[in-house]
Amino acid sequence: MSDRLTHILSSSPAVLFSFEATGDYAPTFISDNIRNLLGYEPVEYLKDPDFWRRRVHPDDAERIEAEFAHVFDNGHSSQEYRFLHKDGGYRWVRDEQHLIRDQNENPIEVVGSWSDVTAHKQVEEALVATQERITRLVVSSPAVLYSFEAGGDYSPTFISDNIKDLFGYEPSEYMENADFWRGSVHRDDLERVESEFSRLLRVGYLTLEYRFLHKDGTFRWVSDEQHLIRSKTGEPVEVVGSWSDISVRKRLEQETEA
Repeated sequence: MSDRLTHILSSSPAVLFSFEATGDYAPTFISDNIRNLLGYEPVEYLKDPDFWRRRVHPDDAERIEAEFAHVFDNGHSSQEYRFLHKDGGYRWVRDEQHLIRDQNENPIEVVGSWSDVTAHKQVEEALVATQERITRLVVSSPAVLYSFEAGGDYSPTFISDNIKDLFGYEPSEYMENADFWRGSVHRDDLERVESEFSRLLRVGYLTLEYRFLHKDGTFRWVSDEQHLIRSKTGEPVEVVGSWSDISVRKRLEQETEA
């Protein structure tokens, strides 16, 4: 191997490797940069047919072994799993493998690469954890969060799952019906409430109180807070809002006035 190629492989961000595609899958090559990425000497890989198998995280091993068959079926495979670093910690790696066949189409060798994707996985896991936390908070919120397009037929774009707890509806009943809100506002309040929408477009926010139909057929008083989202050019894009059940407060107000 030329000095130039050796230098390129040693400087690569991915470890290149190969092993036999039959028998005990004996290792045939490993690039020197395995020292930098995973802490091992090349000889540790080349002299141990079980080097890879013994270092895959136990929780990933069964899945990865099952996926390995795809190399022989499709000629290639791409997987992500945890791999034991020489320092005793696990790193996430992306393992890309390609099958080499002889002129008779018999498998002879697998060539692949390991790339350290630990940082990427950590960010991904943090995003998932954040999303799960947000979902828990939204579901537990005393207000239903919703959004809809700020033009056209004002199509719904989002509704939090807690609409089931607060107003009895399935989220799909809102999402699949552009007239859901209009059909749920008390008819004696509808004209007043709709007339206020122009103010939302002017000032960007709005708070209204009106009666809203619960799935059980009764009306509940809600406080509806809306905020307008505009595009970079200032065009109305979406309205984000919340419905809070204020029926108890309204009843107390009415009893006081009486």
